[in-house]
Amino acid sequence: MITLGLTDTVASIRQCIRIILETSKGEVPFRPNFGLSPELLLDGQAKDVDIAYAVIDQLSTYEKRIKVKKVLIEPVATGHKRANIYYSIIEGQINDILTLEI
Repeated sequence: MITLGLTDTVASIRQCIRIILETSKGEVPFRPNFGLSPELLLDGQAKDVDIAYAVIDQLSTYEKRIKVKKVLIEPVATGHKRANIYYSIIEGQINDILTLEI
């Protein structure tokens, strides 16, 4: 049996979060709800709270190894946002923060 070390688990979770949030909804065959909707981000009209809820929904659905505590969205430029994701890894009770531009 192969077990991942702590740093491998954290790196794996961070990679999965990036994949989930950097994928456009409808891009993955047979998983039409996977990823964020481009219309949420492209025109810059979406409210930050709506983007935060979409991030929480995607991570709660597709990354079962974590519990999202909080998502803060900051504007970077028109059509670009920065997401600060505060979460805990369920196995091991580790807290982590990941910042992504979406």
